[in-house]
Amino acid sequence: MRRKIYSAMPLEKRVGRVPRHGYCNGKPGEKYGEAMQIGCGQMSASIYGQPYEEQIVYGQEKLYLPTVKEVPPPPPLAGHMKEIRRLLAEGKTYEAADLASDIAREEGGHGGLLKKPENPEDWEIPIECFFRHSGARLRMDLEKGAKMRDYLRTVDFGSGEICVYWTDERGEWLRKGFVSRERFVHVQKLVIPEGVRAELVLRLEPFNEEGEHKWEKMSLPEGVLWKAESEQDAIVFEGFYDREVSPEGYAVVVWTASPAETEPGPEGSLFVRAEGELLIGSAIRHFETYVPGCGRKVLEEARAVLEAQGYAGLLEEQRASHGKLMGASVLELAGAETLATTEELLAMQHEGQGLRPELLEKMYDAGRFFQIVNTGELPPMIGQWNINVNLQVCGANITGMPELMKPYFAFIEKNLPDFRRNAREIFGCRGIVADIHPDLHNGLLYHFSRTWPHEFYTAGTGWMYHEFYYYYLCTGDRVFLKEHVVPGLKEIAAFYCDFLTDTDADGNYLFYPCLSPENNPVGHGPATVNAVMDLMVCREVLENLIQAVRTLGLKEPEMARWEEMLAKLPPLLTDEEGGLKEWAWVDYEENYNHRCVSHHYGVWPADQITFEETPELARAVWISNRKRPLENDSCHGVMHRLFTAIRLGDREYTGRLLHMLFEYGFVNPNLTTNHYPYRVVFPDMLGSMPAVIAEMMVYAKPGRVKLLPGVRNLIPAGKIKGLWLYTFLKIREMEWDLEEGWMRAELAAIEGQEVTVGFGETVRACRVDGKEVELDGGSFVLKVEKGQEVVLEAVFGG
Repeated sequence: MRRKIYSAMPLEKRVGRVPRHGYCNGKPGEKYGEAMQIGCGQMSASIYGQPYEEQIVYGQEKLYLPTVKEVPPPPPLAGHMKEIRRLLAEGKTYEAADLASDIAREEGGHGGLLKKPENPEDWEIPIECFFRHSGARLRMDLEKGAKMRDYLRTVDFGSGEICVYWTDERGEWLRKGFVSRERFVHVQKLVIPEGVRAELVLRLEPFNEEGEHKWEKMSLPEGVLWKAESEQDAIVFEGFYDREVSPEGYAVVVWTASPAETEPGPEGSLFVRAEGELLIGSAIRHFETYVPGCGRKVLEEARAVLEAQGYAGLLEEQRASHGKLMGASVLELAGAETLATTEELLAMQHEGQGLRPELLEKMYDAGRFFQIVNTGELPPMIGQWNINVNLQVCGANITGMPELMKPYFAFIEKNLPDFRRNAREIFGCRGIVADIHPDLHNGLLYHFSRTWPHEFYTAGTGWMYHEFYYYYLCTGDRVFLKEHVVPGLKEIAAFYCDFLTDTDADGNYLFYPCLSPENNPVGHGPATVNAVMDLMVCREVLENLIQAVRTLGLKEPEMARWEEMLAKLPPLLTDEEGGLKEWAWVDYEENYNHRCVSHHYGVWPADQITFEETPELARAVWISNRKRPLENDSCHGVMHRLFTAIRLGDREYTGRLLHMLFEYGFVNPNLTTNHYPYRVVFPDMLGSMPAVIAEMMVYAKPGRVKLLPGVRNLIPAGKIKGLWLYTFLKIREMEWDLEEGWMRAELAAIEGQEVTVGFGETVRACRVDGKEVELDGGSFVLKVEKGQEVVLEAVFGG
């Protein structure tokens, strides 16, 4: 595709137009993945920023077209589990996965859906039971001018307001707008040059765009029926599904809200003539049961909101609600204030020697902005649970937005009945086993195949509940601990109680069948024994559960069984170089060239493995992390390696991975991120970058904090406000300058405790509230009462 050349606004004219906490581009988007992404959780607007042929794609979080009339049940493997385990114990890993798929087809209602390939070497593709899609596209065609110049589009993260500037022979134009977090409406204002009578055509239509990858595809599928009608100053678009598939539907409405000449046109279009300013409102609503004509009520309600508050009133309200979330954590790095476009910053990154502080600061903001605008009644949930979704949400707790985790918790808990069914029908066990793909309508584990036997992926449930427990560590909310964390962990523990029945020759429990996402040992199939991730997740679940029960003073009859399972976990293995192996099973040879490092779970997201507490194991993971190639450069694999390097203090590898992410096409000019270099827009990096940068500044686990563990040579100076640590502490503000050799942090205690405080730098002197403290090996013990605030200052030097 040949791209149009745009004349970007010169630097001096950008003053006052480019927000510190936001970004700007010198050209508009030409496809969906290049659009400015704004929203309020329930409603999204992807805005291309085209001056004369603007496109805005509207989405709603619940637009999931079912692709089957009836979702297949979990595969009925419980009665065959003994045979599956026998095959695995004999090393017949391919046969075990084949048997499970055959049973699903022949006995489990998956026939006709799970297609067995004619060539055994070909992939067997798992079932997809839904299709995520957009609502409609608004086209805004403005009479073109000649000699367009001084183009700029901006996004203000603090308010969610976007602005598009350009100049032509008629004068300077401005189109701006935002999606109200409180009112679920998109408000736009077109500021027309003085003395100009603007002529526009507005049109609502299905969105279809060529070249989209299936993972990022938002085009309207054939299974969505629709109609669009125009009236005097508005357009109503209604979409709905075949009633045999689903009763759901939705409505998208657009209207003009300021004095203008309007005339309805054909096929959902509206002719508009205006002078001075033109105000345009839009809204989208989802309906569990679609009723023809429902769009009229949406139009009436949304129009009343805009009439009551106007652009300025809604923007003030937006700055209070959306702005409060963004303001909970603010990062400002030395040298990061800039008027440069992201295109210019990325070019500078390619030319320079170090990491651009401007890009680091903007990605911190962009990741938090992503979670705010994509969290409504549902959490962000693009891709699979764990290595996709859990990357996308992992920054909320630590960067001061724990309230955004509540939809994540609620979505998981509503699916507990289906999770119990998965455990019962697949394994014949009590407790819960989660699905692999978040499905809006159910939690059944139906997405699997012989190539990817996700039905054996039992570790995913524990990773889901990791975020529950870490919410508690950040907030100290014991009611949440008692009512949500403990019940969920007990259900996972109940599964392990029934699942762990067989032992090896040394009396250690056998974890089988397993799936280590999504790798195979050399010469073996994907169904395996003793995947290390499974062992680490089981350990984390049981240790957190035991600690929670003791914290709450509960009496649990299963306590002895939990402790017995912990004592009989299989020992981990290392390769000839001392690197941690992915399976704790001596018969398996490592397949190193793989995108995933699931066996690093004990370092991140869990905190079982540290150099302070488990130095030999930490060294084994260090070697494993450096030894593994990136296979196909899948971004989620890069991010897991990056978190591992940060937590283990491997600064050199941390720097290498960050350079790769910012220089090899993972970051786009609109600050979205890609699954692969330069292709497939996907939010794993975007959602997790706030946690990445936060953990470079502070590592925390219960009873231990390390300040500035990963900033040397990467983030030499800066200031951050608002970090919630995984040990009932908050950093209200921290500032540092490694060249000058100092740091200062204001800490607030959520709970009374003793915390060992260490540093990522060599400390010459340290003070707490102005009083010198004695260091022991570069650390000291900080004693705080609940609610106490302290100021910590340190001077660095050899």
